[in-house]
Amino acid sequence: MKFRHIRSSQSSEATLWFLGWGFDSSIEPFIADEGNVYLLWDYTSLELSLDASAFSSVTVKAWSMGVWAAEAFLAAHTEVRASRTEAYCGTPRPADASYGIGAEAIRLTIDHWDEVNRRKFARKVAVDSSLAATLSPLIETRGLDSQRSELQSILDAQTELPRRVWDLAVVSKRDRIFPVASQRAWWSGRARSIDERDIPHWPFSISPQP
Repeated sequence: MKFRHIRSSQSSEATLWFLGWGFDSSIEPFIADEGNVYLLWDYTSLELSLDASAFSSVTVKAWSMGVWAAEAFLAAHTEVRASRTEAYCGTPRPADASYGIGAEAIRLTIDHWDEVNRRKFARKVAVDSSLAATLSPLIETRGLDSQRSELQSILDAQTELPRRVWDLAVVSKRDRIFPVASQRAWWSGRARSIDERDIPHWPFSISPQP
C-alpha cells in the first residue's frame, strides 16, 4: 500500500482513510477529516511502511474496495488499536456476487480496462455528469496498468477473513458500483449502525474543501 500524511496535529490519535480501487491521494481536497489524517491506496500489496501501531488509537475509514483492504489489514495487524471503524459504499466481500460486485464483473473490468472504460467508470462512481467531469481527472492520475494490476491483486487475494463488526456502515442507495442490495445483505447484523444515504458510490464532498 501507498500512503500520504495529508493533515497533522499534536494528537497521538490518527485517521486512516482506505481509498477505493484505482484512486490515489489526488482526492485529498475532498477529504473533510481533521487531525492526523493518512490516505492509503493501491492494494497491489497490503504491506504498509507506516507503523500504525505507534498511535494511541486509530479511526479507520474505508471506501469501496478499501473496506476489504481495511478489514484484511486489521486482521493481519492486531497490534493496531482501531477505536472506530466506518465503511462507506462497499463491503469486505467485493468478489462475492451476493455481498459485493461479483468475481465475474471484476474479471470483465480487468479484461476491458482502457481509457474509454475508465471514463465510464468515473460516470458510474459519480452518477451526476458534472461530478463525473470532476472525478475523471482524479482517476486518471494513475496508469491503466497500475490500476489493472491492483484490481487483479485484489481478486487474487480474496479469502475468508475474520468477520469484524464495524461501528458504522454507510450504504449508498444510488450506487452503480457496489449494488445496494449487496451492501444491505452484508451489513445486516455486521455493523452497529447502518446509515442509508441517497448518494452515489462517491461518499466525499461534491466540491473541494476550502
